[in-house]
Amino acid sequence: MAAACLFFAQDPDVRVAAQRGDVGSIVGADISSVQAAEDRGVKYSDGGVSKDILEILRDHGFNYIRLRVFNDPTKPTPRDRPYGGDNAATRRFVDAALGQRVAFDVLGQSCYTRWQGQPAGWKANFDDLAARYPTLSFVVAEVGFEVKEAMEVMRSLPDGRGLGTFVWEPTSNLNGQSLFDGSGAVIPEKMAVYDELTRRR
Repeated sequence: MAAACLFFAQDPDVRVAAQRGDVGSIVGADISSVQAAEDRGVKYSDGGVSKDILEILRDHGFNYIRLRVFNDPTKPTPRDRPYGGDNAATRRFVDAALGQRVAFDVLGQSCYTRWQGQPAGWKANFDDLAARYPTLSFVVAEVGFEVKEAMEVMRSLPDGRGLGTFVWEPTSNLNGQSLFDGSGAVIPEKMAVYDELTRRR
């Protein structure tokens, strides 16, 4: 069965921002592999100026960081792909969690065209979930280069319940999402997408 991410604790500032209509308030990045890259000698920089990756991301409007814990991030692990386009599997997952009285208020889904189909399918899934589960808010927990499309899906959800997106590993290029080149320098045209998105918040 496909899985989804359940978020158990939500930042109250994001809830307030969403309720006042400032949808898409979360612009996050999964930086779980940064330490492994730094151990290989990668130094992060923006415009030729060496900076900590957290500072660079903050400077470009990122306001959340996701960090997964690995035993060894350089070794492949089985992938659990929350299917943002698989409505039936998501409903089974959420219904099972609710049936077991799991307390959560945010549901996250992965959204990649490579695995979950086109953005229209993501939108149909999130629209249905928002109608079925009126007490939940939603986030795209993983997205690659399709961040603009994912953010539009979040912004289209009713009552500010689409909270935003997390780019999957902005330091790698498995899905065309890398915001940094192999040396750790910002790729300006990729980061410009986030600059544009965060100006719209």
